[in-house]
Parts: sequence; C-alpha cells; structure tokens
Amino acid sequence: DKFDQFAANPDLVLEYRAGAYNVGIIPNKKEPSIMTNVALRRAIQAAIDADVTARAYYPERFTEKNPAVLGVPGLVWYSDAAAPYYDQANPEKARQLLAEAGYAGQPVKWLLPSETPHFYNLSLAAIQQLEAVGFKIEQIVVDFASAVRASFQPDAWDIFLFVSNPYVHPSVHNLLVTAHPYSWDDPRKNEILELIWRTPDADSLAQYYREVELVIADQAAFIPIITENILKGHHRKLKGYRDDQYAVFWNCWFEE
Repeated sequence: DKFDQFAANPDLVLEYRAGAYNVGIIPNKKEPSIMTNVALRRAIQAAIDADVTARAYYPERFTEKNPAVLGVPGLVWYSDAAAPYYDQANPEKARQLLAEAGYAGQPVKWLLPSETPHFYNLSLAAIQQLEAVGFKIEQIVVDFASAVRASFQPDAWDIFLFVSNPYVHPSVHNLLVTAHPYSWDDPRKNEILELIWRTPDADSLAQYYREVELVIADQAAFIPIITENILKGHHRKLKGYRDDQYAVFWNCWFEE
C-alpha cells in the first residue's frame, strides 16, 4: 500500500521481486482430520475463486495467478499441468462434491493467524466462499506462532495456509515429504519423487515434474491461490548488503 511513498524516497534502494512465494490452502490430510476425505478437499478446490481471494491478500501488483504448488515460471520444475484444476470458482460443483463426501455440517477447523493481516484476510475471503457452498467453518484465531505450533498437531486443525518457497527442488520440498505434518502418504507421489531423485534425463524430469503437480491437483492435496511478489528495500548508506531469497545482513556497514 505504501509502494509509491517508498519509491519516492531518494534514500531508499528498492527491489521488486516477482515470484517470491507460492501461497495457498493446506487441507490436513492426516487422521483424525475430516479433510482426509478427498471429496471434501476437491469441494474446496472447486469453490475457490483465486481472483477474489487474491484481492484480500495484497494489492494486484504484488500477486500473480499460478496453478502450480511447487514452482514459478522460469524454473525448470515449473509446470502448469494443473491449470484445469485451478481457480474453478464453481459453487455448484463444490456443493455436489460435498454431497458425494457425505458432509453433514461437521465443523471444519481453520487456523487463522491474527497478527499477519494478509494471511488473516486471505483466510476470511476463502472462508466466505466455502461457507457459501455449505461448509461450516470453525475459525481458530490465534497468534502466528500458536497457529504454526497447532498445525503440527493433527487433531488441532483441518485447514491452514501454506507459503511455499518455489525455489526449493521438488525432491526435497517439505510439502511433499511424507513425514511432514502438511504432507501425505501417496504411492504415486512417492514413486515420482523417487524417480526424480535418480533420473538425469531432462525430458524425463520435465514429465515427472508435470506428473507430481497433477497428483497434487487430482487429490486436492494443496489448493494454490496466488504467487506473491515482494518489495524489499534498504537505505542507500547500507553497503555490503545482498538479497537472495532472504535478506542477508552480515558483513554490512553504513557509509556516510
């Protein structure tokens, strides 16, 4: 919201970084969560309007639509294979999937971090869409640290948000590691990751990257919403500073 103000300050050096993080919804795929029911996860996938939800997150210049969970355009493991599953904005289909799932209005526990407005607002926008198709959402509003801690307890939540680093290789991505609280155990997913580990051929790897995005989308294991672009800045007097994915402040100094 303060982009123009910062840009007009001659003492600031700004860096606009496109494709910084992928953001979306995590259904809890571990027992005893109700979201182990794949039809319920697909109902979320069908209901979400990415444009409406993104507007609650950041101004338009800081978000881009992206059907992938694991990458951004320009990376060798990026694939838009899941595009048909993305941004469906189809309430009727969502209601049909709820009926197929046998959903009877059980509370769905959504973790909302209160001190991060962009996560909180995005959650509220998505919750409105899910409630409109028949989900009953129980909002668990806590500070961010408590939300993260609760997300490592399988019985404490059903839905949370992910902010994923797209520059982490799929073979070691925490969202795909079966033991991780946000991941899940799936034979085909596990097989593809094993193939990625031991395949040197670029064409074969491209197919495996495509397939893993399709497995994620078909099972609605994660529901991508947007890719986040970020603005970083530092004072012109700060020297030695470098910015990778994360700000690096060691070996820095000020010059008058």
